[in-house]
Amino acid sequence: MKDRLQRVLLQDRMAGKCNMLPMLKSDLEGLLADYFDLDKESLRLEVSADEDGSYRIVMRARAVRMYR
Repeated sequence: MKDRLQRVLLQDRMAGKCNMLPMLKSDLEGLLADYFDLDKESLRLEVSADEDGSYRIVMRARAVRMYR
């Protein structure tokens, strides 16, 4: 029962964070654009909560070239 409650609480916390994903993605696009010619359509962002309450952030993007 305790494990199930923890999973439900983590899912609830992540549901509230879904609204911030578009803002985070936009911020990352802006940051990466300073360093790369980024294919913006390729940017993928996933945020999930681990069982210990920490967050796992996975980002994948494709760049055509890198600026010096």
